[in-house]
Amino acid sequence: MKKQSSDTYVAPSVSSVLDNLTVNMLSVDQTISNAQKSAQRVEWFTTAIKENRLTDFFKTLESAVNSLPEGTETINTVNPVTGKTGTKKTNVRDIAKRSFSTAFGHAVKGTAYEGKLLKWKLSIPYEEDKAAAKGFEERVTDLLKNTIDNQGLRVILATIKAEQVRHKEHAAQLAHENEARLYRARLLEDIALVSKRNGITQEQVIAKVAMLNDLDESEVLAAIG
Repeated sequence: MKKQSSDTYVAPSVSSVLDNLTVNMLSVDQTISNAQKSAQRVEWFTTAIKENRLTDFFKTLESAVNSLPEGTETINTVNPVTGKTGTKKTNVRDIAKRSFSTAFGHAVKGTAYEGKLLKWKLSIPYEEDKAAAKGFEERVTDLLKNTIDNQGLRVILATIKAEQVRHKEHAAQLAHENEARLYRARLLEDIALVSKRNGITQEQVIAKVAMLNDLDESEVLAAIG
């Protein structure tokens, strides 16, 4: 954690954080209000980072989360398309944590905290380095886990790699063949245009097309087959 250096920073109050987490629905004005609250969370983090006072803000967040109802609640729902009513289980503390973790992710861009995530131990927020993306072998290993022994895993990995090479070579070959077809079509089009001239021999046509395309006559003949 960075050293706390600013004496002017005042962390938002717990009541401000709780008010920010109150989600409004239905009306246009309330929807705008929700967007403003999301932006406010980002701004709080932005200021705390700029002032090197994340520790203070983290303490406020911890107190705010602890002030929320604990455990899972059942709330009423309405399908916005069919109007059908129902219920779902929700955990307001988890929702609050996700909201501030998302805001942290936006605020740290371009700062010394970029590449870090806001994580939680119960109600305690803390920063953590974002895990590096897993490589191909690690992802396959995680997928198979205990369903195969090491020898079988090595065979599967080798097979996948070989197939990747084959696919890459096949794609390159198709691209080359397609390029050759286009090249041949362009030369044939030039030959057709030159051939329209009266009194010109086939040899003269090839010579003219070769000159137009900066090629040897043998290259033109090879390309058109």
